Amino acid sequence: MPFRCHWIYGATAYNHSYADAGLFCVHASSDPEQINDVLVIILDQFFKLLKGVEKEELERAKIQLKSQLMMNLEVRPVMFEDLCRQVIGHGYRRKPQEYLEIIDSVTAEEIVRIAERMLSGRPSLVGYGDIGKLASYEALDDAVAHRRLQSLVSRKKAYGW
Repeated sequence: MPFRCHWIYGATAYNHSYADAGLFCVHASSDPEQINDVLVIILDQFFKLLKGVEKEELERAKIQLKSQLMMNLEVRPVMFEDLCRQVIGHGYRRKPQEYLEIIDSVTAEEIVRIAERMLSGRPSLVGYGDIGKLASYEALDDAVAHRRLQSLVSRKKAYGW
């Protein structure tokens, strides 16, 4: 059963790709008292990717991504934005079928490889609002470098993971 945290107001992951660089971000918000817990949960999910993903979970994610892609292409402003992004990024417009085939070709091994690459460098952290309970950047950097959450967990809590 998936772990749910009612006190997380929202969490969204997004990617920006450029010809020579890229940026993967996770934006999350919660009650200020639990903002560090959100950081721990997100990082824990990244660490779990290093161990691989179940076939069923990967297939479910592929179906969800393909559904989102096709539904977004029904919205005119999104379609035009996507068209411009493709022409700038690839030099031509890709057909939706190309994207569906790319999504279908993703393997569990590639997920692990990408997770390893994402966690191989120093992370960036931006906090906004009341962030007094948020762990220091040094603690986050240590957690990523050593693949352990202990440096981020400031109090004992039973999360169920």
